[in-house]
Amino acid sequence: MDKEFSLVKPMLLSLFLIGSFLVGFWVTGLTSSESVKKIKYGNLRTIKVAGVNLTVEVAKDKEAWAKGLSGREKLPVKRGMLFVFPKEDFYRIWMKDMKFPIDVMWVNEDGVIVEIWKNATPDSYPNVYVPSARAKYVIEVNADWTDVYDINIGDRVYRLPK
Repeated sequence: MDKEFSLVKPMLLSLFLIGSFLVGFWVTGLTSSESVKKIKYGNLRTIKVAGVNLTVEVAKDKEAWAKGLSGREKLPVKRGMLFVFPKEDFYRIWMKDMKFPIDVMWVNEDGVIVEIWKNATPDSYPNVYVPSARAKYVIEVNADWTDVYDINIGDRVYRLPK
């Protein structure tokens, strides 16, 4: 009997340790869908565009600005990309290596939408979209998003990073 218990004891200890490890992951939230999203999509933030919540991936450096959404198969619903630039300027957008159409909004440092290009399509490359006014932020969303939520030039965007 002691010999059987001595074989079972290490197995029980192993199961206890594995169970504790999994509970630890669950308690700390490392397996939560939000944590997985941050790993998969980078820095996520929720902004408010004319009263509509939008979860955006924040692009704050040259590498992220250059890559943007290019190469991706699709963009999840109510999701976008927010480009944060150091100052207001006429930031140009192109559709290089894009696989789906998008709406593009340029937003000034006061959070006001100053330009919208609707339904920019991948086949428009190498054309470049240029705003008619200076902007500090650019928001890219799925095509028709601005129509679905009735987003217009002059609308405000809240919760933008500085």
